[in-house]
Amino acid sequence: MNIHVPDQVERARRLRSLLDCVMQDASICVVHGGDPKAPGTVLHETFNPRATKSYRTVAEDIAQSLRRSGFRKVHVIADGLQLAAQIAAIDPQMVWVNSGGVQGYDAASHTPAMLEMLGVPYVGHDPLNVSLLDNKHVFKHLMRSLGIPTSPFVDWDGVAPLTSAGLRAVLGEAVAYVAKPVSGRASNHVMAADHLDEIVDAMRHIHDATQSHVLVEHYLPGAEYTVAVYGGVCVRNGRITISDSPTIFSPVERLLDAGERVFTSMDVKPITQARLRLLAMEDPVRANLADLARAVYEGLNLSTLVRLDVRADADGVCCVLEANPKPDLKAAENGAINIVSLGLAEIDMTYDDLILSVFSDTLLQYVTRRRRFAPGLSRFMKDRLT
Repeated sequence: MNIHVPDQVERARRLRSLLDCVMQDASICVVHGGDPKAPGTVLHETFNPRATKSYRTVAEDIAQSLRRSGFRKVHVIADGLQLAAQIAAIDPQMVWVNSGGVQGYDAASHTPAMLEMLGVPYVGHDPLNVSLLDNKHVFKHLMRSLGIPTSPFVDWDGVAPLTSAGLRAVLGEAVAYVAKPVSGRASNHVMAADHLDEIVDAMRHIHDATQSHVLVEHYLPGAEYTVAVYGGVCVRNGRITISDSPTIFSPVERLLDAGERVFTSMDVKPITQARLRLLAMEDPVRANLADLARAVYEGLNLSTLVRLDVRADADGVCCVLEANPKPDLKAAENGAINIVSLGLAEIDMTYDDLILSVFSDTLLQYVTRRRRFAPGLSRFMKDRLT
C-alpha cells in the first residue's frame, strides 16, 4: 500500500532523529575480508572458490565516509575466527558487511549468517540472497522464473561427462560462447571463445582453478551495461527523503576496446572514466535498464545495494548476466573510480550521500519491519528517545 506524502515526510523526520542519535552514540563496525593464511583467521586453511581479496581499502573508505557524515564511533575489523569475539567486545548497534568471506563454498553468506546468529543488525544481504546472487547459475534460473531476459546457459559440476557435442545439444548454436566461474569477482577466469571445443577446454581450466561449478552461456555481441539499485531512502546534503520505490541510478555503458569481448578485470586494468559512458537522459536503454533493476530488486526481495551487469544480444534486447551483491564502493582515487558512483551527480548525491543513504535505508528497515531482529538496536533507541 502506498503511503501518502505527508506520512513519508513524517517518516523521514523520525528517521533523521534516529540517525542523529546513532551518529552521536552508536558503535558501528565495518567488516572486511580476512586472510586465511594469517595466524588466527581460521582453524584450518581450506580453499576459497572465489579469488581471495580483503576489500580492506574499501572498508576504510566506507568508514571514513561514515565519519565525515558525523558518526563518532566507527571501527574497521577483519572477518575470521576472532570476529564474533570482536563483535561481542564492541557490541555495535550496526555492522556494515564489506567482506566476501574467508574460505569455503558460499563464503559470502558466512558473515551475515553469523551476525544473524549473534542478533546483530547489519548492512548487507541476508545469507540466502547473497548466496543466490553470488551463484550465477542459480541466479540465472531465478531470472528465467521471473521472466527477466538472460543469455541461454548451462552449468557443469566438474563430474558429469563434458563434450562439445553434449554442450551443443543442451545449449544450441551461438556465434560465440563465454565460460565463467559461478562464483567469482572482477571478471577473473572469464573466457570467451568461438567454438565449443575451446569452451570445453576453458571450462576444465576454470574448474581446476575454482573447484566449483562452471557456467557457460551464449556470448551476446551487443553493448555491455551496468545499473545500480538499492532501497527508497535518499540522503542529500543531510536531508532525508523516503520513497516506496527503489533508487535506481548510474546507468552506464562499459566501453570495450577493439577485440575485447569481456570487460577486463579491475585487477588487470584500472576502471577509469575513459572505460565508461554514462548514458544520456534521452537514451532509450536507460528506461530498459531501470525496468530490469526494479524487476530484479523487487522480484528477489532484496534489501540493499546491488549492481546489475547487462549485455545486449544481436537484436538489442538487454539481458541480465548477473547482479553483484557487493559492488565496488572504493572512493575515487588517482583517476580510478567505481562504476556505481559514476551517475550520482544526476540524482544530486555524492559518494558520502550514497554511503549514508544505504546505511539509513537499512536502519529504517530494522526499526520498522525487521524490529524483532535487532533487539540491541531497539534498546539503544528506546534508552535515548524516551
